[in-house]
Amino acid sequence: MSAEKIERFWKNATADDVVRVMKGEAVEARFRDSETQLWGDCYTLIGWVNERRHQWRSAEGGGRWNHCQVYREPSWWLERPDPGRGWRLLGKFPDEPKLATDEAWDCHLKEWRRTFTNDGNQVKTVWYRRRVEEVEPKFAVGQTVRVIGPKIKPAWHWGRKMDRYIGLVGVIRNSPLEDGSRRLYNLEGIGIWCFREDYLEAVEPEPVKLGEGSRCPIQGCSGSLRFRPVKDCACHIRPPCSYCEDNLPHCEYCEWTIGDPIEEVEPGPKHCVLPVGYTATLPSGQTITITEKGFEVKK
Repeated sequence: MSAEKIERFWKNATADDVVRVMKGEAVEARFRDSETQLWGDCYTLIGWVNERRHQWRSAEGGGRWNHCQVYREPSWWLERPDPGRGWRLLGKFPDEPKLATDEAWDCHLKEWRRTFTNDGNQVKTVWYRRRVEEVEPKFAVGQTVRVIGPKIKPAWHWGRKMDRYIGLVGVIRNSPLEDGSRRLYNLEGIGIWCFREDYLEAVEPEPVKLGEGSRCPIQGCSGSLRFRPVKDCACHIRPPCSYCEDNLPHCEYCEWTIGDPIEEVEPGPKHCVLPVGYTATLPSGQTITITEKGFEVKK
């Protein structure tokens, strides 16, 4: 018998298993002659005959047996849920001791629920998960999101009247409220903590359209985008000419052109022009006057 198989999933063979064989299905089974014997290796079940002894037939190992079992994995075992990012499933057979902070899979609502019990025992047909690492919140304060609601209803943290919020777009107001393994968010315009993280989706901002007169997108630059003067324009012959098509708006200050990568630049020093005759007084009492030749300092 394979070490990967679970002992409790071996069941006595029935007429249904014989029907499977008759339909051409390869049915793996284990056999023995006496109830006091250990089960042998896995063979292929090929049929059953109506005799007092040695009713079960196998393709290997002698071919005639008094007892037969087939391996049947139940649906709850095959349909194991995804524990999610930052979680792991608790081991079964043998069962891993359960903690009060673990969560159980609700196969009807298709979601994880807190157990709140600390007896350490798992229900045999229920999957549990345990937190293995902290996961950062999915949404940040100030981020725009849309309410999508639960995939299956009824659902935890979602009442009937909340359906009217589906499709609503809002901005995350505060850091999320922790409720066990779930985070609840408050949106601008709704004064209750009612939206679970998995009931929201991010709304991507619309791309900024740049053109003549637009502010330069380079952070730290205060320039605007302008077209360069076109030389040798031939639009009067065949518009638009290649000179005009290749003339893209550029920043009059940092020379950034549409299509260039957007990188941060250090803001340059600010300059101002003082008129001739302008006089400034220093804390020491000295005065500086702007002249046509430069500066004149007087004590």
